[in-house]
Amino acid sequence: MLDFESKYFEVRQLANGAGRGVFAKKRFLPGQLVMEIDGQVVDEEGYTSLYCMDLGKGRVLEPGIPGGLVNHSCDPNCQLIQLGKFQLGLEALVNIQPDRELTYNYGWPAEVGAQRCYCGSARCRKYIIDPDELPKLKKMLKKRKKSKKK
Repeated sequence: MLDFESKYFEVRQLANGAGRGVFAKKRFLPGQLVMEIDGQVVDEEGYTSLYCMDLGKGRVLEPGIPGGLVNHSCDPNCQLIQLGKFQLGLEALVNIQPDRELTYNYGWPAEVGAQRCYCGSARCRKYIIDPDELPKLKKMLKKRKKSKKK
């Protein structure tokens, strides 16, 4: 059970068994700040996790709840924005109605690897990756497939 409560959003178990997600309890308009994302700033060379968010200059934010539970989508309704040196926010890209899951594009680089995407969007890239990195990832996967055949 999560020790978290907000009048703006809630954490729910996803119906498809894919973990949890964060859902709006109220309407958000484009450009509106949906939430501030707090957590632990990590300044450790090579640190990585499935949840960490890049702050630049080798620092990452290991987000707390609920920020760490906002899922990826290839067609997101939110985006990450920098609020301060060590603080991020989630901003609405479109009108978000109550009961809609909040999502953003994780935008991972190809080097992170081929993490499959199951967002279900008509624009799904099949991988959780920055759209500009997709050609690079496809080359990497093709090369990996060729080396397995040998």
